This record gives sequence, C-alpha cells and structure tokens, in this order.
Amino acid sequence: MERSGLKFRRLPGRYAIVRLAHDATVPDWASLSKSTNGDFISITRTGDELSIVCPESQVPPGVKCESGWRCVRVAGKMDF
Repeated sequence: MERSGLKFRRLPGRYAIVRLAHDATVPDWASLSKSTNGDFISITRTGDELSIVCPESQVPPGVKCESGWRCVRVAGKMDF
C-alpha cells in the first residue's frame, strides 16, 4: 500500500482497543513482553483516559474492549 510516497505495511492479526479510567494502573497483561506477536502495542495516558492498543488475543476475557481492528505501519524509517 502506498500513499504520498510513504509505503505502508499491514501488521498481521487483529487488534483491540481498551479504554480505562485516566488514573487506572497499567494492567500486567498489557506488557509488550506478554504480546503474542510483538508487532505493535500502544499504552497512552491522557487527562481523560488510559488507552491500550494490543493484539486482541492479549486482552483477557471480561475486559471491555473494541476488537477486530487492523494496524498499519510506515515501512522503513521516517525522519525525526
């Protein structure tokens, strides 16, 4: 896939987005070392929420999430 001179690569598998309270502790299951494929994980905290994007297989049963997402990344390196 290519747009505006950038090349994109679709990562394998499906991803989930978990939204927790802004002051929640990062759950142990969200660790990159626990990831089954290690291609992508994002843990982001704002004043409003703690967001976790990870392989959907990594999210334990009973955790509210939105699953079925795909991830793409820029192939290669970008200038800083």
